[in-house]
Amino acid sequence: RDHFVGSLRDAELAVCEIYLDDLGVNPFRAAGGTPVYVFKTELLVAALEAVEAEEVIVISDVDIQFLREVIPYIREGIEGRDVCFQREFHELGVNIGFMAIRRTAASLTFWRRVLEEINQPDPMHDQKIVNNFLYGEMCDGLRWGRFPPEIWASSQVFDGGPPPRGVALHHANWIVRDQNTWDAAGSVGAADPMPKLKQLQELRRIVEEDDDEARMRFVQALMADPDLITYHARTIGVGRKGPEWTALPVGHPGRPGGSYREAKRRMQAR
Repeated sequence: RDHFVGSLRDAELAVCEIYLDDLGVNPFRAAGGTPVYVFKTELLVAALEAVEAEEVIVISDVDIQFLREVIPYIREGIEGRDVCFQREFHELGVNIGFMAIRRTAASLTFWRRVLEEINQPDPMHDQKIVNNFLYGEMCDGLRWGRFPPEIWASSQVFDGGPPPRGVALHHANWIVRDQNTWDAAGSVGAADPMPKLKQLQELRRIVEEDDDEARMRFVQALMADPDLITYHARTIGVGRKGPEWTALPVGHPGRPGGSYREAKRRMQAR
């Protein structure tokens, strides 16, 4: 939280914080599991319903730091759109950890549908739901786009290389951990903030000192993580399961989707 609020550069952005005692999260599930997915999406829908038509809100996770002003990117990204997302990977995928959303009928309909899907028994990750709706062309005419790489998430290192020199925002969404988050033995799982804090501090120093050698070491450490390769394949590549992503060209490895068994077979054959 201190990195997030303390680094904000844009006076035009009014921070609206909510403090919680306990959501009953699962520390061994991505982003805390269903309680967090429901809370975040209910908060988003309520925020949209509370503003006037065409007003724009920004939704952000807290594992983010600002390195320069982001308002110019927000204005450009949301122009003529209902929502603009951070990129998950350079080529494909959206990350819902940083979004600009315009209050329109299309955006309200979209996020209410996302919330409805999250509230189903045994729901998938909220970000997977959003990507399935967008790339599966199930988004009811929603006008959407993605921010440029200057609104950077560390997962983008996989196919986009190091953060651009003009990086304005850093989302520590992909980190290297000493222990798998799902291994409960002697671990606090994804609830341990230290790896994210370390990455936030490291990249800030690299940017402030314009240290090219450290920048490359930073990238190499992330790229050396074998879990990143698997995550890419399962998120937008051959190992993705779920509905067909009809927005992608025929032949793209991420288009088919399908059952868990089909995705696993493609992963084994790659």
